[in-house]
Amino acid sequence: MKSKIIIIAVIAAIGAGIWYAKAKNSPVGVGEISSFDECVAAGNPVMESYPAQCRTKDGRLFVQETEQPVIPEAVKIVKTYAAQQAKVNEDEVVIISFSEKEWSNACLGITSPGEMCAEVITPGYEVALLINGEESTYRTSNSGTLIKSL
Repeated sequence: MKSKIIIIAVIAAIGAGIWYAKAKNSPVGVGEISSFDECVAAGNPVMESYPAQCRTKDGRLFVQETEQPVIPEAVKIVKTYAAQQAKVNEDEVVIISFSEKEWSNACLGITSPGEMCAEVITPGYEVALLINGEESTYRTSNSGTLIKSL
């Protein structure tokens, strides 16, 4: 009789352990989801959009938080300059990308015949823009006071 009770107790303990392990490792319940990360962790589908979106089984939508890139003032100046040169509204010029660069001379690495350039490291930006459906690349100094088109 005692052995039957011990066997039942052992089986109950094993069952309780299995139940606890499953409960501990199971994904967050639908009602407990309160953020994009929890929605993804629960195995819900993520929409390929920007920013990414996750929808729970009960229809709630969570949007991934993103930081807007800070556009340096010199890059904004290039955008304005390019719009003026193309004779279009500045809203029609799209910044595709920009990156910090260092050029080996004060002419931003672009020299014209007869042009004198100080041989100093010159920091600035290379900026890719979309104007009237065509991609254009510009270089500018950190201050935006010198702009050259490639």
